[in-house]
Amino acid sequence: AASLLVIVVGVTTVTAVAGAIRTRMDVHREQVELLHLMGAVDAYIARQFQRHSMILAAQGGMMGAALGIFILLLVKWTSGKMDVALLPDFRLSAVQIVILLCLPLVATGIAAATSRFTVLRALSKMP
Repeated sequence: AASLLVIVVGVTTVTAVAGAIRTRMDVHREQVELLHLMGAVDAYIARQFQRHSMILAAQGGMMGAALGIFILLLVKWTSGKMDVALLPDFRLSAVQIVILLCLPLVATGIAAATSRFTVLRALSKMP
């Protein structure tokens, strides 16, 4: 179930980033076409969109990680204060903590790759 959830979140992330990049390209279509017609290399244009999406993904990932850590600490604190064992013992191993801290980097990588692929694909269809 956890693996399926990770796959669903990954696919949703790719879909959301691709949609946002397509929308952003539509908003800036005239500027992108002008750059493209003036001879700007597709990789340069893609890098500009990729950089923007990486910054947004990193900011969102860091805020999400901070909120997640806060919630995990809150659950741990709450479960420790209960006299009745309604929640199981709450402990994370060092490996699990490292994996959780790497999630913002993974999200940033997914956003960067998706935005690059989306922009390069759209540019290949331009004259």
